[in-house]
Amino acid sequence: MDEDPLYEKAKKRALRFLSYKPRSTSEVVSKLAAEGYNRKTIAKVTERLCEVRWLDDGNVARQLVNRYAVDRLWGDLKIRMALKRRGFPEDAVHEALVEARREFSEEKAVEKIIEKCFPDRLTSSEISDKEKQRLIRRLISKGFPPDTIFKTLVYPEKEEYIDYW
Repeated sequence: MDEDPLYEKAKKRALRFLSYKPRSTSEVVSKLAAEGYNRKTIAKVTERLCEVRWLDDGNVARQLVNRYAVDRLWGDLKIRMALKRRGFPEDAVHEALVEARREFSEEKAVEKIIEKCFPDRLTSSEISDKEKQRLIRRLISKGFPPDTIFKTLVYPEKEEYIDYW
């Protein structure tokens, strides 16, 4: 089977690029375009790589979301931005996030971060206000929405126990 030499060269370059780490289709297209390949060749290469499942945005998005959500303890906002920057389709990212959050919710991630930061303190009443503010800033920078943070980070000193009996 005689193939176009330009196509073969582009395919080899794309495979080499994919061998380093999982990539989105958009990243492969950008890389090939930056190397000077024409649109027709790029389309042909990406179509073939998708057929043989070397390019699978949904699968790669699931892998990355799991890594970011479970290993790095990122919130959904930061994960969405990271994958959007890498060119993943919004629907693939959304499906991957829904699947990952069924197993490991944002609240669990916030709790795990709090446990890492304050392993010897069990309640938030033992954490100073300055430490709480620092923790809240850290959680926001990791992409957690404020409502999730405040729902998870309970302030017992502000809660009132009412005895009705």
